[in-house]
Amino acid sequence: MKTNKSSQIGPPRFRIAVHILVQLAQGGTFLSSASIACAVNSHATFLRRILASLAQAGIVEAKEGREGGYGLKLPADQITLGEVYLALRSEETECKESNNEDCAQAEKIDHILGTIIEQADQQTIAYLRKYTIQDMMYSLK
Repeated sequence: MKTNKSSQIGPPRFRIAVHILVQLAQGGTFLSSASIACAVNSHATFLRRILASLAQAGIVEAKEGREGGYGLKLPADQITLGEVYLALRSEETECKESNNEDCAQAEKIDHILGTIIEQADQQTIAYLRKYTIQDMMYSLK
């Protein structure tokens, strides 16, 4: 099944993050952002932002120095797609002009929509937690 950007659910960086984690799991060692970028066909600076989110979530670790780079902090069978999804969720923006009538309506709509999306998000996360990076690797064989 072919997918395009308009049909994707979740953070836009989710697919790249999963690809990065599969590369790290297959490599079994620390890889530089440049080598990961080459493997996933993306820019190293963009990947470092994703890797920073994954590191903050405790999924990957960064090692400095000549032999440094990025590596998995947990075994591939313990990293669920749900955890990756949670690590990359973007922060919601809030309307700052609460006196503005349009802003007040926007806040109400955002609250209602936020509740619906949060429920959908929870179901998505629960579903994604059924799959691990290890499962992704097995599916590639």
